Amino acid sequence: MFNLLRKMMPMYIIFSIFLPLVVTASVTDCKPLPVKIFPAWGYFYPSSGLGDTTVWAILKNDKSYELQKVQVQLGKEQNPIIDGPDDTTGVIVLSPDMDKTILLFTGVENLTPGNISFLDINERLVHDFVNPPTEPRSVNFEFEGRTYKIWVEVKQSEGWKQMSIYIAHEDTKQLLCSYQKASDAIAELNWVADIDRDNKPDLMLTASDHYTLREARLFLSSAAEEGNLLREVGCFWASAD
Repeated sequence: MFNLLRKMMPMYIIFSIFLPLVVTASVTDCKPLPVKIFPAWGYFYPSSGLGDTTVWAILKNDKSYELQKVQVQLGKEQNPIIDGPDDTTGVIVLSPDMDKTILLFTGVENLTPGNISFLDINERLVHDFVNPPTEPRSVNFEFEGRTYKIWVEVKQSEGWKQMSIYIAHEDTKQLLCSYQKASDAIAELNWVADIDRDNKPDLMLTASDHYTLREARLFLSSAAEEGNLLREVGCFWASAD
């Protein structure tokens, strides 16, 4: 049954060990966080992190986006980077709706299934590893009648790039994440949604301090501390090297 599903549906591959990084960039600061997230572009991951096979999914339909609980299947898959011909150290996660899936996640409580407000943005804030490089820029978006701004600041310090990503609404400005020793600055605003249904934006960023790395970061408004707009609750670290 599992093999049949694997042939019929797109695969979502998560590998079970960290890969060594032969780079001079700073080590990822993707900290252990309470929410396990699995973005649709995922490459490598230390483990599935799933205690059961029921997870939340953000799904894209023809004209809407919805939040639903889905059943996934876990199986072994060959890691083409480190596995020998007979090894299968990878973990594969399959869902019947993988062709519509934007994000799988678990660890967020008190969610309600159904349609959600969603902005599919996918805007590069800065990207050094393209020709010509994308200069740091800002993105303004409207959400539930309020205007927000996200932008990147990049500075040079002792031969390194320092990259900081901010969000602002009216008089509130918040640092979302930063990288102190970046050899290649990469940041993208993927999407904005109201996952927790508080009429405030939740969002996902993809950022990196080196072109071989990607960190998908999930921020929720309902988890924000007083005086802040958002709080990071989940991070997916991936290497393409």
